[in-house]
Amino acid sequence: MERSLNPSTLKASFGRHETFALRYSWLTKGFQAFTKNPAIFSSDEATIDLGVGKNMVNAIKYWLRATSMLNDSPEGLAVTTIGKAIFSKNGWDQYLEDEAII
Repeated sequence: MERSLNPSTLKASFGRHETFALRYSWLTKGFQAFTKNPAIFSSDEATIDLGVGKNMVNAIKYWLRATSMLNDSPEGLAVTTIGKAIFSKNGWDQYLEDEAII
């Protein structure tokens, strides 16, 4: 799904990150949890599996979408090509340790 930069097609929204700035390890943690369980962000066990509070679960989902690691598809959220390239088992930097990736 390509993102349009046409202002007439953009929808403004604020606060979906629940006021949490992106934190180290959230992309890795969220991506790995999503690949194990694509319903993780709507699961009652999300707070336990991710080890964060309910609002942080929403923030992790937001930041995965904002960084294009996940995107919306007709079936729901889906892993993107760049997400696979970075976080897959043999990906470029599975744990985001290389500053060049960030």
